[in-house]
Amino acid sequence: MLNNLRAASETWKGRLFSALLMGLIVVSFAFFGVRNFISALTSTTVATVGSTKIEDTVLRDAFTRQLQTLSEKAKRSVTTAEAVSQGVDKQVMGVLLDQAAMDGEASRLGLAVSDAQVAATVTNAPQFAGAGGKFDPNLFQNFLQNNGMNEDTFAAKQRQALLHNQILAALTSNVGTPSSWLDVINRAINETRSIDYILLPKAAAGTIKAPDDKELAAYFAPRASAWAAPEYRKLVMLDLEPAELQKTIQIPDAQAKPRYEVDKARLYTKPEQRQVQQITFKTEAGAAAAAAKIAAGTSFADIATARKLATADYDLGLVKQGTLLPAIDKAAFSLADGATSAPIKNLIGYSLVHVARIVPASVVPYAAVAPAIKAVLAKAAAGKELQTLHDKIEDARSNGKDLADAAASVGLKARTIDAVDAAGQDPAGKPVPGLEPGSALLRAAFDTAVGVDNETITTKGGGIEWFELKSVVPAHQRSLAEVRPLVLASWQNDQIDKALSAKATAMVAELGKGATLADLAKANGNLPVLHVADVKREHTPDLGASIAAQVFNVHVGQAGSAPEPGKGWAVFKVLDALVPPFTDAKLKATVIKELQAAFSNDVAREYVDALKAQQGVKVDAEVVARTIGANAPVQQ
Repeated sequence: MLNNLRAASETWKGRLFSALLMGLIVVSFAFFGVRNFISALTSTTVATVGSTKIEDTVLRDAFTRQLQTLSEKAKRSVTTAEAVSQGVDKQVMGVLLDQAAMDGEASRLGLAVSDAQVAATVTNAPQFAGAGGKFDPNLFQNFLQNNGMNEDTFAAKQRQALLHNQILAALTSNVGTPSSWLDVINRAINETRSIDYILLPKAAAGTIKAPDDKELAAYFAPRASAWAAPEYRKLVMLDLEPAELQKTIQIPDAQAKPRYEVDKARLYTKPEQRQVQQITFKTEAGAAAAAAKIAAGTSFADIATARKLATADYDLGLVKQGTLLPAIDKAAFSLADGATSAPIKNLIGYSLVHVARIVPASVVPYAAVAPAIKAVLAKAAAGKELQTLHDKIEDARSNGKDLADAAASVGLKARTIDAVDAAGQDPAGKPVPGLEPGSALLRAAFDTAVGVDNETITTKGGGIEWFELKSVVPAHQRSLAEVRPLVLASWQNDQIDKALSAKATAMVAELGKGATLADLAKANGNLPVLHVADVKREHTPDLGASIAAQVFNVHVGQAGSAPEPGKGWAVFKVLDALVPPFTDAKLKATVIKELQAAFSNDVAREYVDALKAQQGVKVDAEVVARTIGANAPVQQ
């Protein structure tokens, strides 16, 4: 197999042909999920499509791989029962049936794929290309190992994918994009409208009479779940952060100064630097002649100018010792300030080295870096203290103490949270500090039980969190008496919305009969008539989303209404609409690509379904259930 791969990768024809085929394979992988199975021969058949059999080992392997994928995503072991409840068994079986139907059709058509074609798809795959861009056998072998395959099983998968794609390519190669679809999408993305509108405030609803007990109870009954109490949990927590411990640690100079002395040469000493200039000559005689002129009073810069060198051509800038070629470096750091060397032989000729400036070495004084040194030492001490406290608390807990007592034994106080829900809120609906939604501790607190010895949690700051679950108050329905103020407020808001909606509807009708927004605004307390240009479906500044959406549900010249949550109700009239050309070439190309992919998938899906209907599908549900270890058989 590898010999074929290497041979195919050496010719341009093989690379070109296999590159095209690899593109088709990507489509097949996406559509058929080819990587989810490896063929195996046994005497037990779980299904047949036409004359093509699907053996139980194929199904078992495909289902196991899917379980592994789900477990990796969930970061826990997903059981067979869970997977079956989500329909994973049906999905896997569906893929295998699709593949069998395509295998049968490829056989009927007499299609074949050579070893060279299979090899070419691999040698040109980007994921197997090494540093030089050529096929790297080591990367290929790593891929096989990581996916539990050998060369033969991988070759079989590739061969099957190529066969399937010979059929799919013929079906979908000429799929186009109807211009009418592009027009619809362009309108949805780019159409803008301008409107005039007035906003009826909540006060326009008039006086809302308070409901009696019977009326409020009737309102509450069908909506009771909206005010149900979530599950609340009582927690005891202890949080130790190194940053907080560090604040309590004072590092004296007697401890910081020795550290400074140890690190002074490495961290706080800036070595001598020299501005070095260098001119290279082809011959030693040329270099010597220039050196003589410099000795006679000509400047190094004048020599460079005479040789038509720009400053950047000969000035190396400030450099530290050890950064130049050995001979040049030795000369540069042995010369006095302003001195020029004798000719120095190098690989390309003879050089003169000139020291234009010397910046002496310097040492940062202790006082300037003392705070930073003390901070480093305090941080290290805090880390040690954190570990010491952790060990003492764990020892106390191992000896039977609860978290509060364990914390007290080392001079710390645990924090008690009487009630928190899964969203990190207390019964009053306020956020509980330190238990932000989605935090690791909150998730763990709702994934444990009373009495469980929970693992500690490492915080983002490198700290440690302990917690104990003390009690659980299950979720339950609240009575009307418990939430009466909330229910009453909701009822009143609903009544306001109903009144405003009815009023807005009547105003829209008046506009349809010829009234103007100005007339209606004046009749309703001289409300201002507002104007918004360039209203878009996706987002329009200074206009509520519900109003913007409704603007596109009426024709130009017509009126409509929509709520503005928390503010009132809008009555608007659409003045005009503009649909610009689809000028965003990148976006247009993306839309066309997605449409073509959708159309191609639809065509392929219908074709494979037709193949299965034509060939006939038989599934042994009992064998399927036994193979995957499910209680209920898969029905296809």
